[in-house]
Amino acid sequence: MKIIIAIIIFSLFLLGCDTIDEDCLQKASEKIPSTIEFDRSTMYLPSGFKWADGTGLDVKTDASQIMNVLFKRGSEEGQNINYYYNSKPLKYSKRVLSEEGNILSTNEFEVLLAVKSTGETKKPYNEIYEVMEYEIVSCNWRE
Repeated sequence: MKIIIAIIIFSLFLLGCDTIDEDCLQKASEKIPSTIEFDRSTMYLPSGFKWADGTGLDVKTDASQIMNVLFKRGSEEGQNINYYYNSKPLKYSKRVLSEEGNILSTNEFEVLLAVKSTGETKKPYNEIYEVMEYEIVSCNWRE
């Protein structure tokens, strides 16, 4: 009886573990920008942030991302002290529409980034940061 219960618990654990499809990872990785422009004084996600395909954040639904995603210097085990890491995953979301305008699905993923200053500045207080590493933590892609 104990063995059966253990098997059931283990099976439920496996069902709860999300594995990310390789195709989804590939498509998501193509959307990650190579650089991000930050205001050096804050290191919050900039309001003009765009993904590599030009998709921006929807300020109405993604306002919490703009206001709450702080990038801070690496300070935890496994992090590089020369990189800045986002405190919350960034979410990409884009609707897939038919030619008639019907919503077919929504492609989305969440990612953690590690960025490093390039030393290049734009505008008086902005600096360009290169995306050095990323980890896609969730992904849902249908075309």
